[in-house]
Amino acid sequence: MFNALCQTLNSDPQKLFWRFIILHLIVWTLLPVLFHPNMPIDASETITWGHEWQLGYERHPPLSAWLAEIAVTLSGNQLWSYFLLSQLCIVAGFWAVWKLAHEWLNEARSLIAVVLLEGVYYYNFTSPEFNPNVLLLGLWPLTVLVFRYSLVRGDIKYWLACGLFAGLSVLAKYHTAFLFLSMFAVLLSTHAYRKTFRQPGLYLAIVLGIFIISPHLYWVTQNDFTTITYGLDRSTAEKADFANLYYPIKFAGSQLLAVLFCLIAFIALKAGQPAFPRAGKSDPFPWIIGLGPFVIMLLLSAIFGMRLKSMWGTPAWFLAGVLLMIYFRPDIGIKNFKRFLITLLIVSAFIVSAYITQLTIKLRERAHFPGNEIGTFFTNEWHKRFNAPLEYVVARLSLGGNVAFYSKDRPSVYVQMEDKRSGWIDKQDFLTKGAVLVWDVSIDGESLPVDWLNRYPNIEIQTPVTFKWRRFNEKNPPVKLGWAFIEPQK
Repeated sequence: MFNALCQTLNSDPQKLFWRFIILHLIVWTLLPVLFHPNMPIDASETITWGHEWQLGYERHPPLSAWLAEIAVTLSGNQLWSYFLLSQLCIVAGFWAVWKLAHEWLNEARSLIAVVLLEGVYYYNFTSPEFNPNVLLLGLWPLTVLVFRYSLVRGDIKYWLACGLFAGLSVLAKYHTAFLFLSMFAVLLSTHAYRKTFRQPGLYLAIVLGIFIISPHLYWVTQNDFTTITYGLDRSTAEKADFANLYYPIKFAGSQLLAVLFCLIAFIALKAGQPAFPRAGKSDPFPWIIGLGPFVIMLLLSAIFGMRLKSMWGTPAWFLAGVLLMIYFRPDIGIKNFKRFLITLLIVSAFIVSAYITQLTIKLRERAHFPGNEIGTFFTNEWHKRFNAPLEYVVARLSLGGNVAFYSKDRPSVYVQMEDKRSGWIDKQDFLTKGAVLVWDVSIDGESLPVDWLNRYPNIEIQTPVTFKWRRFNEKNPPVKLGWAFIEPQK
């Protein structure tokens, strides 16, 4: 088998590339379908937001929520579509990296540069949980690909595509600013790239990008800049001692762990060759783009003491394999390639085993939360009581998201009855159609939250109910939920 793969690598690398793409797509879509029967916590938030079609949400810009809602709607509200969406984003990124790699490498080396990403933590273990970070795994490589084509080919269509993908990247996550700073550094890096400032294409791309994000920017100004303050709060809260040193070191360590298996696979490819790189003078483009976002984050953390979440590094490593192949230029003989494939298979088997283990052994894992049972129960009880569709549920975002997703009525979630977090709620419609109120007794206590009762004194409180975890033992007590009705008003 390995000899056949080696021959195909030399004769038809593109064929191997598409096989790799299909294999990754199937494996990492099926794994969560088989072992993650309940919606992930990010899904409960993302799908809840997307169902309301707002221009922004309390934590993030809207694009990931919109795409999640489109996916589950097209699939008839099936969770597999959410998992598939994640992998479609990733394979789109793989394709863009494959095309980018051809700018500096031949087809065989380009293939290996893409396959090495399978060893990056963000492309496997955390990839099934679709969120803005996973969306950027597709959008950043696509943005950089058309940016590269814009610089070297100068065609206006590439500049317009660059503006499009750049705008979509902002609508995914403001984190894209780190990529933009790196792209700006590329423009300054050489005389040939600096000529771009005299070309209209760059400015057309900027105008198009601003046009794409302008509705969201308007939403931000009308909602107290909530998404921006959320990001700032996440990076400045809980300052540690020696923050300017501690946070950068901690982040750098987390990113080294994230790319560790990629490095191990590459070392297997280069085994027996000189330890020192043999690269000569090279184009600064891949180096600035490939390392720029990571370096900028480290510098900001070191200067301002910013706390960096490890997941912020998710989209930063899409050129990791390309940089390794450019810098070290390993020989790709049959012996080396066979050793590389065996190592990659062992690494992949370990990652898959670890993923399955953490979902099946950690019995308290959210994967086994009885979301389907909970959503079905409250929907049925509502229908018994009022013989009408359930339009609203009041709960914490994660709990309410489970009720809403697994309810056949797909109600809107009034998050903790907080208007600022639920800008889509029409108060008059809410009173007219009524709602189910749900709270977790282990968090909020047996009694109805006082502020809910103050706002709606006519709430009909019901007897608390319990639900067993899908994987249950004595250490995992049942989920006990308090609940109540707000009766529809004529």
